[in-house]
Order: sequence, then structure tokens, then C-alpha cells
Amino acid sequence: MVMKVLREGAFGGFLKYILMSLLAMSVLGLVFMDVRGVLTGHTVGSTDVARVGHYRIGIREFDKLARLSLGRYHMTPQDAYAKDRSMLMNILNGEVRSYQVLLESEDLGINIPQKKLQEQLIVKIKPSQEEGETLQQTLDRILQSQGISESNFLKSYNREVVGDVMIGALQSGFENVSKDLAEDLFRLQNHSRDIELISFHEADIKDFESPDEEKLKKLYETYKNSQFKIAERRVFEIAYIDDKKLRESLDISEDTIRKFYDDHLDEFEIPEQRVLEQIVVPTEELANKILDMVKNEKAGLSEAKSKVSPKEGTYIPSSPLSEDMLLPDLKDTIMNAKIGDTVGPVKTIIGFHLMTIKDVIPPHTRSYEESRDAIKKELEDAELADSLYERSDELNDLLSGGNSFEEASKTVPLTITVLPAFTSAGFDENGKDMFEESDEQGKADKDTILQEGFALQPDETSRVFEMPSGRFAAIRVQDILPESYHPFEDVKEKLAKQFVEDQQRSKNFEKIFNFYKEIRAGEKTFEDVAKEAKIKVETLKDIKLSGPLPSPLTDAQRPDIFQAKMGDVLTMPFDGGASLVLVKSVHIPDVTEEFKPQIEKIQERVGEELQSEVFAYYVYQVGFRHSAIINYDLIKSVYATAPSGDDQ
Repeated sequence: MVMKVLREGAFGGFLKYILMSLLAMSVLGLVFMDVRGVLTGHTVGSTDVARVGHYRIGIREFDKLARLSLGRYHMTPQDAYAKDRSMLMNILNGEVRSYQVLLESEDLGINIPQKKLQEQLIVKIKPSQEEGETLQQTLDRILQSQGISESNFLKSYNREVVGDVMIGALQSGFENVSKDLAEDLFRLQNHSRDIELISFHEADIKDFESPDEEKLKKLYETYKNSQFKIAERRVFEIAYIDDKKLRESLDISEDTIRKFYDDHLDEFEIPEQRVLEQIVVPTEELANKILDMVKNEKAGLSEAKSKVSPKEGTYIPSSPLSEDMLLPDLKDTIMNAKIGDTVGPVKTIIGFHLMTIKDVIPPHTRSYEESRDAIKKELEDAELADSLYERSDELNDLLSGGNSFEEASKTVPLTITVLPAFTSAGFDENGKDMFEESDEQGKADKDTILQEGFALQPDETSRVFEMPSGRFAAIRVQDILPESYHPFEDVKEKLAKQFVEDQQRSKNFEKIFNFYKEIRAGEKTFEDVAKEAKIKVETLKDIKLSGPLPSPLTDAQRPDIFQAKMGDVLTMPFDGGASLVLVKSVHIPDVTEEFKPQIEKIQERVGEELQSEVFAYYVYQVGFRHSAIINYDLIKSVYATAPSGDDQ
């Protein structure tokens, strides 16, 4: 709850819109921090990351905010700077925007009375107040847990409240979307179309020329580089450090396992758990029917669900769950129930829950005997990781000294594999993916093998490196097969087929295009073309703006169908041919009472989107009037270090 309150204080309300507007403008390429109103210079203080008007954002203030924000993604600011610095800059940009809006409010003479701020702050922190605490003590505890001073928190909160006032004023004129607009959008989204098709297949074209040897050879020379080139291929020998043999050599004593257990006894404490059997169904009506069967017919949840709702919903067998593992919406109901009770239905984001409390397991400490195997494996994993790094250094030294993989394997346990020849993309000479049939480790390591292997010179051996699969390996180039071409005789049949297909495709397109021009000119009707071509007209009914499309239509063709007017004729390709398409009729649904909930939902959604766009544009304009200066040098000097967890 404390984290929730603090996050709401820092990122709720107004600041939520700041982040939304940032996202909107990033999409549009209008993030004016990078376009206008911002100077990269040294006029900020040496410990300030930014200056906005007379306000300054210090590095310590920003660092705390960044760590709080990125902590939700298990990242540090250094991680973000190394992996995707835009994440870090978006946090700073959000702070700058809030100060720019604050400056705008000052220009407009907007001032929030302290009493009003206090009243709103009390509402924010009240849910976190513990028994016997004053509100001030609650606030102190929240801020202390996050390392934020009260003055900085109140300044941030003041910016949020001011921003909320600005939002309310801006968006008040865009709260209501007209019913007529919503109904028109409903009609647009739900209307359908009927179309007719005349499909022309390339294979039906019979008047084509058969190629002779000379034409095929010319065709071969034309397509030689684009179709018949065999890229350079390499044969690699890979030596993996055999972690199975290393694990077998480990010796974790009983005393070591026991000492770990005794030293970490608190980690084996298990809080009170409730053994729950659950079902989750999509509607409250289904949940109540199942509950009636459980109570009146004494059926179990599984049996009741299978009778009432065999296809819809999910049955979750009995499993022990502690209080902190329960969904927030379920917690109170479950914790107040007794053994044998079936409670619910309770709605969560995934559906309506019914739960039977099968048992309550009191808090206890897992015994040494129960924990021994898991502890041993954890200790083995840690020791194995250390051993792998030590052995990889040892293998590096051996290979640097000129030893072959076979010679090195006498000292370091290795598994040596020779991979067949493949290109830098991982394909053989016929275009087959050589990693397609590999195990999961091989597929995970594919890109690394290609990158490392094709950077080597002939007969060169790579350094020892850790693969994405977690294995440690070195690669040696065993052989290089230079670029070559498939011989003419091997591809002659393919060329002859391609020669014929090219003619069929060209003649088919010419025929369709001539018919299309004649229809557009009014010289022929759609029916005339079908009769002349001796092709049956196919009718496809009830084509919608969303959902599956009947063959041969594709999603890429849907916009053309719905942008056309009734009576328009289009040409649409399909695999092996193309169709003339006539938009035969358009069906617009009547707006009746049964669609009222959908129309209200459209009104609400359009209103929300409009309000967000209005505020995004407003924030963009504020940037023109209140310039900001960013100290990129300071940000780089503080955060351009190795990510956490890497060697420094």
C-alpha cells in the first residue's frame, strides 16, 4: 500500500498525462526536448541535470526519481542508460514537462492554497495509516522507506495538484462527444459489404512460348547473382566446457549444507497458508449457478463446473497459498472464510472466482530434511558457476598458447562438435536453416555462433565466451568454402518453369487490366466480362471491417474494399493470379436500443482520446514558452558506466 500511495503521488493524476503526452509526441516525432526550447550547454549548475526557467532539477533529486521509476522494471539508471537511454531521458523529460506546466500556471496566476494541498494529501496517505500512527508519522514512514525528503515530496505533490487543475480546465470543454458522432462511428465500425469476384488464374494461360537452351542460358546469366549464388560457407569446430562433468566433480559436504540451513533459517519460514480449490468463469451468472450446485447438491467445484460450464472457465486444483500470494480482490474474502467454506463469486481482472478453503496450514519452518536437496543444488549451482568462470580462463590460456581443442580437453573437460558448412545467415547451399533441427540450446546460441564465427580468420580460434544458453565455448574455423554458383544444368528445369510462369503472369495481368479499363470506360459491364472470360462470378457476403476474411482475400486488401464506393471495380492479386472485384452492396446497421451500451462506450472512449490529445498538444505548446536546458554531460558522467551485475 505504501508503494502504491507513493507511486500515485509521483505518477498519478497530472503526471500520468505528462507521460501519455510524451508517448504521443514521441510517436509524432514532436518531443520538443529534442526539437526546440532546449539547449545543450553548460549554463546549468554543475550538479543540476536540468534547468527550467528559475527551477533546477538536481542530480540527487533526479537519481532518486529514476531509481524509483526503474525499480519497477528491476533496472538501475545505469542499466537504462546502457541498454536504452531513452527510458532514462523520458523520466527526465516528464519532470521537465511538469515544471514547464508549473511555470505556465504561475504566468496565469494559479496558486493552490496550502489548506487545499493538505486536504488532498490526507486523502492520499490515509489508506496507509497504521494503528496508533498520526498522519505525519505515516507520511514520514512512507518517505523514509523511499529515501525522499518531505520538502521534495511536497514540491512534487504541489506540481501534480497544479497540473490536475490545468488538466481539468483544459479538458472541461472536451468532455462530451455528441451522440450523433458516436452513432456514425458505430455504423462505420459495424457496416458490412457484399462483393463479387471474377478470378483469373495464371495457370489458365496456355498461349506461351517454350524456351530453348539459348534463352535459358541468357536467363541464367540474368538471375545468376540474385537466385543462384551460394554465399561463402564455413565449417566450425566448437568446444563447449562440459558442465555435467564439472558438476559431477563437485563435493558439497553435509556440514556445508547444514551450516547454510542454520545461517539462513529465516528463509525456510513459511507463513500461514490456505489450501484453495478454485474455479474462474467469465460471467457472474455462471459462477452463481455453480455455487448453487455446490451448496444445494453438495457437489465439489470441479464436478459442478463440469456440469454447468464444461467449456467456459478454468478449474484450479487445490494448492497452498500464503496471504501475500493472493490477488488483492480475493484477499479479504479468503482470509475471513473458514475451512470447508465455498466463497464467492468475486470479480477480478480474469473473471469471477469461486473458492473452497480445503485446509489452513499454520506457519512453520521447513525442516532440514525437507530443504536439504534444494540447498545442495543451490550450493552446487553457485560453485559450478564459479568453476565455469575459472575453467574458461584456464581454457583461454591454453588456446592462446597454441593448444588444439583436443589437447586442451586433457586439462579442461570439453565437448567438441563439428558443425556442417553454412552461410553467415545459418543456411546450407540449398537455403535450409542448419539450426532448425537443433535443440533449444543450439537455437538460443545461433546468432552468437554466426557473429563470432564469421568474424574469425581461416584456422583462427575465438576467445572463450558465454553463450546465451549459459554454456561456455570457443569456436575454430575448420574450413572456408568460397562463394560459388549453382551450375546451369542443376537449375535449368527451374529456369524453364520460371520462364513459362513469367509469361503467364504477364499475359494474365494484361488481360485483367484490359477488362478493367473497359469496365471503367463503360464499354462493358462486370457481367459482360464474366461471360466473355467464361468465368463464374463468385459472391462473398457480409465482409466486415474486422474479423476473418474469406479466401482469397487478405487483411491487406480490406482497406481497399472499404474505401471503395458501391459499384466500384477493383483489381486484387492472390497467389497464382488476380481478381476483378465489384463492390456490390453496402449494409449499414440501424441504430436501435439494443446497441445503446456500445454507443455509450464509443462516446466514452472517443472523449478520453480527445482529452488526451488536447493535453498532449497543450504540453507541446508550453515547451515553446518555457525553455529547458539539459546537462547531458552530467547525465553521461553519472550513468555511462557498466550496467549493474557486470564487471566494473
